[in-house]
Amino acid sequence: MRRENVWFIFGLALIVGVFAIVLFKGPTTEQTEMALIESQQHYEEAQKAYDSGDLELALAHLESINERTPAWYESRDFHWQIKAEINTYARARE
Repeated sequence: MRRENVWFIFGLALIVGVFAIVLFKGPTTEQTEMALIESQQHYEEAQKAYDSGDLELALAHLESINERTPAWYESRDFHWQIKAEINTYARARE
């Protein structure tokens, strides 16, 4: 009985250790940098689409920005401004 408990605890500790390593390692620096670059590109494309008058495309780009990135924080006011303009145009059509 004691030997079985020791093996069970050892196996459980091994499994928990593997999961802890995977969880605490997190995303690599390269993945993080790519997410930041992609988010910034989406923000720039949203600004270009807004300047050309395509509000739906601008909103789609803004919604594609990864959350909690610098571009996401920059884009929040712009995001709500575009949503308000789309709602204004939708009401005017009715």
